[in-house]
Amino acid sequence: GVHLRQGVTTTRSGKWGLRIAPCPEKGRKDSLRYLKPIVGTVPEDIEFDAFGEYLDLVESRTLPLNFGMHVGNGTLRMAAKGFASGRLSAGEVATVHEYLRDAVAAGAFGVSTGLSYSPENTYDPDGIVEALQPIPGAGIPLATHLRGVGTLLVDSVRVVIAIAESLEAPRPLSPYKRSGPPPCG
Repeated sequence: GVHLRQGVTTTRSGKWGLRIAPCPEKGRKDSLRYLKPIVGTVPEDIEFDAFGEYLDLVESRTLPLNFGMHVGNGTLRMAAKGFASGRLSAGEVATVHEYLRDAVAAGAFGVSTGLSYSPENTYDPDGIVEALQPIPGAGIPLATHLRGVGTLLVDSVRVVIAIAESLEAPRPLSPYKRSGPPPCG
C-alpha cells in the first residue's frame, strides 16, 4: 500500500543474493524458513521449483504494480547444496547452471550476490565464477552486496571487480560504505 500511495509503479526485488526462487522440493522447508524475514510466509498450497515457475505464479495474479526480479546467487546455491559449506560438486554446479539459465530465460533482471550472507558467504571467488559461468557474454548484470565495508571496502571491491571481469558482467555494487559500523548481516 505505501508504495502505491507514493506513486511507485514498478518494483524490482532480488538484492543480497537471496530470493524465493528457485526453491526445489528438496530443502524447501529449510530455505523458506531461512528466507521468511526477507520474503514473508509462502502459503503451503503454492508450489514452484524454478524461477520461471515462480514468475508464472506471480503473473497469474493481478498485481497493483509492475514487478521484476533478480535471481539470487545464494538462492541458487541453496537450491543445489542447501546450507552445506564447501565447494559445489560437478552435479551441484550443473544444477546451479540449470536454474540460472531458467531464470535468465524467464526474464530475470540480473543475478544478485550477497557475499556476506549465508549460504553464499561460504563461496570463494573462484567458486562464484564457476557457479555463474552461464553469464559471460550474455550482458547479465551482477548486482553485488559487498563482503566487507570500512577497512575491508577496498579489498571487497577488488574481489567483486575480479569476479565481474571473469564473468564479463556489468557490476553495480552495494552497500558502498567506507566508515562507521558494519551493516547487519
